[in-house]
Amino acid sequence: MKKIVMCLIGLCGIYFFSGCATPPMPPMHAAAKRGDIVAMQQLLNENGASILSEQYQGFNPLYSATPAAARFLIANGADINEENTYYSGASYGGGGWTRMNPGVYTLLTFASGQSAVFKIGYEGSYEWTKLLIELGADVNKAPSNKGWTPLQYATYYGFAGIVELLLNAGADPRLTTPHCCSTPAQLANKKLNVSLAKRLRGLEREFDKAEKEKAGE
Repeated sequence: MKKIVMCLIGLCGIYFFSGCATPPMPPMHAAAKRGDIVAMQQLLNENGASILSEQYQGFNPLYSATPAAARFLIANGADINEENTYYSGASYGGGGWTRMNPGVYTLLTFASGQSAVFKIGYEGSYEWTKLLIELGADVNKAPSNKGWTPLQYATYYGFAGIVELLLNAGADPRLTTPHCCSTPAQLANKKLNVSLAKRLRGLEREFDKAEKEKAGE
């Protein structure tokens, strides 16, 4: 009898937790992660351009890509500024696992902050950020939902080199998002980075001045 009960408990556990098992990575994501350009080209030929936006746990293939794979994807039409949904948690409900706390981010936002935390793409968010800017990422694209701008993230996490990359590429230090109404200068101040906060406030004034001069032309 005890064995039967244990078997039933085991079967219930398998049923209960099967919904939270990580699904296998789609072929294009896996090939991009390996940097296998030959396989990526074959998949593109077989499936068409729609595969470039295929979602895996809220991300398109660019989020898994090596530098070479990222270049291939963008050269073949992948949108470097496409917003992607990720989920920061999961809870059980109604017969299956349901994802909670959705956020919307651009790839550059992840490179500027989250990639250093969650290891999105490949190690080294500075080089990743630099590559994305080179490939045409919009440094001022504010996510439409629960995301932050790249400069907000880089400032919050204290990535001085990435802050410089973004500012040199034209990032606007005045931008905020619905999810984070603090400017980069305010975030730097909260992190007690007084020198960066001061510099960012100075840049805010420069941007304001440039806009007024342009409006007066």
